[in-house]
Amino acid sequence: MIIRFLVFNIWGMGGTSRTVCNLADYLVEKEYKVEIISVRRTSDKPMLPLSKKIKIISLYDARYEENKNNSLWKKWMLKRKSKMIHKEEDLYGMFSLYTDLKLLKCLKNIKDGVLITTIPSFNMLSVKHAGKNVIKIGQEHKELEDHSEKIVHIIEKYYKDLDGLTILTEESLPDYKNLTGNGKLPICVLGNGTKMVYHKAPLDRKVIISAGRFSPEKGFDNLVNAFDLIADKHKEWIVKIFGQGEEYFKLEKMIGEKGLNERIFLCPSTKILTEELSRSAFYVCSSNREGFGMIIIEGMAIGVPCVSFACQGPKQIISDGIDGFLVEKGDILGLAEKMELMMESFALREEMGEKALQKAQKYSIEKVGEKMEELMVGLI
Repeated sequence: MIIRFLVFNIWGMGGTSRTVCNLADYLVEKEYKVEIISVRRTSDKPMLPLSKKIKIISLYDARYEENKNNSLWKKWMLKRKSKMIHKEEDLYGMFSLYTDLKLLKCLKNIKDGVLITTIPSFNMLSVKHAGKNVIKIGQEHKELEDHSEKIVHIIEKYYKDLDGLTILTEESLPDYKNLTGNGKLPICVLGNGTKMVYHKAPLDRKVIISAGRFSPEKGFDNLVNAFDLIADKHKEWIVKIFGQGEEYFKLEKMIGEKGLNERIFLCPSTKILTEELSRSAFYVCSSNREGFGMIIIEGMAIGVPCVSFACQGPKQIISDGIDGFLVEKGDILGLAEKMELMMESFALREEMGEKALQKAQKYSIEKVGEKMEELMVGLI
């Protein structure tokens, strides 16, 4: 049976890409035929490890977006905003009439197998356009409370016609059941799975790490403000933030105005984030919204504890004071205080790191993959 994933950009470094790559690798090793359909392509090779057995299909090659040889028709279509993707999706601006056309054609040509879709608009479009014999599984990579009212309307209107749905946390299960027909839709709580590396970070370097898209929801300005409160007291410590996005220059300016250019570094997205995590003392998640926290799990899998705002996702992962710290959202002083506790005590980092390593076993790709297999088998 062929299993297809539909994603925005499998060549990127986002949390959804990371979990899809891990799950696709797991399934292909179980001898399923796996394809990944990526709406955009932005590089020659995927930034994340991916089995060569997996076929990748790109609908639009953005590496050649400014190609002078593009036809006038294609140029015109690329400049027109999407009519199929909802305007309140996070990456709406990256879609166009051209990607609409390619996506519609792709979906109408899918007649069999399993189709796993990864954002609300994709979930809706699979219901509307994929073949009737296709097993349609929608995935939620956000918490319900993080969606706008209009996206929730899509969920209420279309998800009941999916064959299955995966969500991130038990806490949101009653709300999704209520929206999708009170138990008629099979819903599986499926946290993001990570590959276990089986080595433990030493946690002895004076480096704080964070990563993600440079966007308002990720709240890296919160991290900058928190570190600014304690930087003078801990002059040997630095912060490394890995990522890319529209807020890069805003963050760069903010760091400069605080005189922290030699203490906080904005680093490009990296293929070796696990190695960077292993060279840190702890991880900080300063997001204003966080559906799960894939990198939190990846850090835990090598014994790196986390200080995080108590967003819906991190609250499900971190046991406060045991394998990390949770701080009330928006509490910059509280974030700084917990960071300082970590900075001042190697013993605390080591104790929490050991507990984090144990917790990560719950999110191994083997356990998550088995749950996805059970869902698929139950729908066949």
